[in-house]
Amino acid sequence: MAVGLKNIWVLSRKAIDQRFDRQFGVNTSGRVELTELTIECGRRQSGVYYEPTPRRTFFQILRSLHIEYSRFDFVDFGCGKGRTLLMASRLPFRTIHGVEFARELADEARGNVQRFVDPRRACFDIAVSCADAANFAIPDRPVLLYLFNPFGPDVMKAIVGNIEDALERGTPEVLVVYYHPLSLDIFEASPYLECVARRRLVFDLASPQLRGYAVFRGQRARAGRRPCA
Repeated sequence: MAVGLKNIWVLSRKAIDQRFDRQFGVNTSGRVELTELTIECGRRQSGVYYEPTPRRTFFQILRSLHIEYSRFDFVDFGCGKGRTLLMASRLPFRTIHGVEFARELADEARGNVQRFVDPRRACFDIAVSCADAANFAIPDRPVLLYLFNPFGPDVMKAIVGNIEDALERGTPEVLVVYYHPLSLDIFEASPYLECVARRRLVFDLASPQLRGYAVFRGQRARAGRRPCA
C-alpha cells in the first residue's frame, strides 16, 4: 500500500509540474542531469542538475517581497529551461535576464521565451545568456537576483563578491531570493548582505521535497546585520 501511495504522489506531482507547460505550450518541466549537457566554461563540477521552481512557490515568494517590481531588473542565475523567466514576466519588472552555463538549456530557454504567450504578461524584455554566472556583471540599477541552489560554494562565493563590488560601485539596491539555500552561510558571512526574510520549509505539491528560502538585501557594509533566523 505504501508503495502504491508513493507512486500516486509521484505521478500527481509530475502532472502538477507539467501543467505550466501544457497551458503555455513550452518545455520547462523535468529534471536534467549535467552529464546530459554541454558546458564550455569549465565549471561542470560546480553545477547542479536542472529542476524548475514550482509555480505556486515562486509567486508566493515574489509577492511576499512587497516591492515595486517596475523599479527592478530580474536576473535568474542558472535559469535552465527558463520557467522562472516566464513566470517573472507576469510581474512588471524593468527587464528579465537568465544566465545559464549549459548550452542546450540556454537554447531551450530562448525557444520557450519565443513560444510563450500569456495575456497576463507584464514584461516583454527577456534575454538569455549562455555564460558563466561567476563572471556576470551585476547591473548598476536596482536588481533582484534569483537563485534556486544552482551552483556549488565556489561559484556562490564569486556571485557574492560580484554583489559586493556592485554595491561599492553604487548599485542602489540588490535583493537576493535564494530558494533551497544550501550555501546560506556564504551569504550570511557577507557584511554587505542582510537577511530580511526566511522560511525553512515551503510545502508545494509540485516539489519532490520540502524546501525553504531566504531573502537578502544588499547594502554597503555596516555593523548590526540581522542573521537568518
